[in-house]
Amino acid sequence: MDYYFLYKPINLSNLGGVFPKTDDNIMTLGICEKDGYYLGKTIDPTSINVIVDYFVGFITETEAIGFKLLGLTQIEERDESDPMNFTIRDLTSDELTAQKAAERIMVKYKLRNHLAVKFSDIPDMLADANKKYELLERIFMEIGIYLIQGEAVPSTVQSKYLPLFQSYADKLSNDDITIRADIEPNILTFYEDLLSKTNEMNNMVNSLYLSVVNS
Repeated sequence: MDYYFLYKPINLSNLGGVFPKTDDNIMTLGICEKDGYYLGKTIDPTSINVIVDYFVGFITETEAIGFKLLGLTQIEERDESDPMNFTIRDLTSDELTAQKAAERIMVKYKLRNHLAVKFSDIPDMLADANKKYELLERIFMEIGIYLIQGEAVPSTVQSKYLPLFQSYADKLSNDDITIRADIEPNILTFYEDLLSKTNEMNNMVNSLYLSVVNS
């Protein structure tokens, strides 16, 4: 099975080119290039661990097919027995679908670059997300212990967190808060997609990790 991925040098000044050293029997690099991103494939997904100083992101086979078609509206097909004999055709519906999928993944990667410039870098964004999670966990656990026992939340706890709740409520009423669900065209599809990804990841953790270490 082939696993496809896009990669991009993080800092060309530190590299001798755009192709990292790899095992050619496992990995194929430089299949094609678009906007500084290169397409590669491997038969072993762990093999990309040797690629350092590069951004690397796995993509689907459909996105890989579409990546090769980015910017094209027609394809030139040549006769293998006579390379000078060729025909030009429009993209098929499947190729257009693949091309659209690749366009979406490229927009996503470019967005990540903009986010990194605006909000520092990925580690900082992860740190901010962790801070938010820790705060919500503290609020939930500190208030929840009373609620789950059917007891009134002490006034000291209420006064501690009321400013946060009030600030959020005020911003919500003034449309000063935008969360991802607000800009999704279908919130149900959005939520079900998240659940599906969570379920798939946990199944992989169970089958590829827990079932091995606990056996």
